[in-house]
Amino acid sequence: MTDQTSSERTEERLAFIELAAAGLVRSAEVAAVVLIVLLVCPPLLILLVVVAVPLAALAVLVAIVFGVVAIPYRIASHLRGRRAHHTHIVVHRLKRLRPT
Repeated sequence: MTDQTSSERTEERLAFIELAAAGLVRSAEVAAVVLIVLLVCPPLLILLVVVAVPLAALAVLVAIVFGVVAIPYRIASHLRGRRAHHTHIVVHRLKRLRPT
């Protein structure tokens, strides 16, 4: 025989029922959050595909066009060499002093 009285067994069963009810409420909360997330995410993914992907593609296209236009200018300016105004005067005077 067990040493528990009927009131102790009833208390134990009530504690188990309370725990099961709390678990049921918690699972309902989780299910509600999952449902909301599933309802919100597909529209956000559609918005991402419709807005963000074309913007990223446009940015890449602009960068490519800018690179194609800018590279010849940068190469020409590098090969020509940029001199400050005072160095240009010094070089010009040195060329005049050089015997020909």
